[in-house]
Amino acid sequence: SDIIKVEHHYQPANSASECCLPSYLLSIHLGKPITLQRKIDGRRSSDYLVEGDIMISPPYLNRKLSWDNDAEFLLLRFESKFFSAITQQFSDSECHITPQLKLRDPLIQHIGLALKSQIETDGLCNRLYAESIMNALVVHILHRYSSKKHEISL
Repeated sequence: SDIIKVEHHYQPANSASECCLPSYLLSIHLGKPITLQRKIDGRRSSDYLVEGDIMISPPYLNRKLSWDNDAEFLLLRFESKFFSAITQQFSDSECHITPQLKLRDPLIQHIGLALKSQIETDGLCNRLYAESIMNALVVHILHRYSSKKHEISL
């Protein structure tokens, strides 16, 4: 199976999604603003998302989402083993990504859009390009959003 999946989604207003996936998910909001209702591991929250807002979910996070307007977003999925392989190069101990429900991170946004345009122009992503850029992305996420940031030396 592919270690990286890049998906461009359009979802109609008042839809709902429930998932608990074995991969890391990174979602970049692209379209008009939406109000997103979430229930994650039993806890409810609501956010107003605008273009560029990012969510990062670790594997097996039980979540139920619903939204009030048509939603457009880019979804990057990467396998846990890909993530773990990179983690091991940076830290002796286990790193855990803390779920990020709404963050602004221009680097993540630009990398996501670069992958999206690569797919749109080539029809499929050059594997070496995709893996290189995802490596950079995972290192950035580990550096900024993991529970063991202080132990990661660059």
